[in-house]
Amino acid sequence: MMAFRKGIVYLHIGTEKTGTTSLQHCIYSNKKVLLEKYQTYYPSTPGQQNHTDLALYTYEDKLGDLPLRKGLSSAEELAEFKEKFEKDFLREVAPYIKMGYNLLLSNEHLSSRGGRELAPKQKLIKLFTDLGMKVKVVVYLRPQEEFMASTYSTRIKSGGTDDFDPLAYKKKRYDYLGMLDNWASVVGSDNIHLGIFQPKRWKDKNLYLDFFAKIGIAPNSDLTFPERARNKSFSQEQIEFLRQFNGLVPEYLDGAKNELRGDVIEYLESLPTSEPFSLDQKLILEIQKYYKKDNEKLRKTYLSELDSLFEYKKSEKADKGIEPLSSHNIFAHLWKQQQARINELSGH
Repeated sequence: MMAFRKGIVYLHIGTEKTGTTSLQHCIYSNKKVLLEKYQTYYPSTPGQQNHTDLALYTYEDKLGDLPLRKGLSSAEELAEFKEKFEKDFLREVAPYIKMGYNLLLSNEHLSSRGGRELAPKQKLIKLFTDLGMKVKVVVYLRPQEEFMASTYSTRIKSGGTDDFDPLAYKKKRYDYLGMLDNWASVVGSDNIHLGIFQPKRWKDKNLYLDFFAKIGIAPNSDLTFPERARNKSFSQEQIEFLRQFNGLVPEYLDGAKNELRGDVIEYLESLPTSEPFSLDQKLILEIQKYYKKDNEKLRKTYLSELDSLFEYKKSEKADKGIEPLSSHNIFAHLWKQQQARINELSGH
């Protein structure tokens, strides 16, 4: 008698700022083909595209605003959510597990929330090992200095008002070795499938092909790969303008979206960018030195086939012919854009 095939759980945990939104969109848009041709199921109980509810189910604290987004304002509500989530999730995936299909799950918060705590990770992995399934963790990394610059830019785009902290790189968020060793202690280092978020490191320089190769899929023309979504990078001037704007016109008022902000992000993205926001070269070298030993140990443990973990590059120079934007220029642009829209709506 042929042995029953047990599927594999591929758990994509980010990290943040490594194309996770684009990958999730790609997976979701190919959900039917992945199921029918590659026997890989992408569940909907944890979320349609981004499986954010996995983080809610897993961690007790350090969730930030995730519970509030779900309308969970107390420990009791969170506990009830977790109990219901587990039942609903197991009910959804049970038919595919019985057929020996693989499961694919994706949420970047699993790499950034919860710190070094083992219990939350053990709880999540136990959910699958109790079903007799093996878990493989897929994760991408980018140079810490790029991650730090992107994190700050996104923070300001999301309504932040804080000044840039040049020592933020010392936070656990950027400790890749600690994060990977933490997951490896639960699933085993052989089950960590690590990728580098740099095009030269991808299979055929394609992020989607690289990702699917890590979960055992070599797609032909049956899978569609969308143009990788990119948030337009803001310049230093745009970031600083928006930071101060956020202080005067906050994103939220009394717990609700502030309608007075309008489409400020969209308008700022329409501006020509001279040079994308990046860290000072001196700080970049400081960060690289700080993580040099850890990154080398990480390479030897998880990507020994590479000669170096990252390919470093110097900060890009501004495009010729595009002058840095002053706050006056940015304000004038926003005023014209908004007034044009007002005129259009009023029939002028």
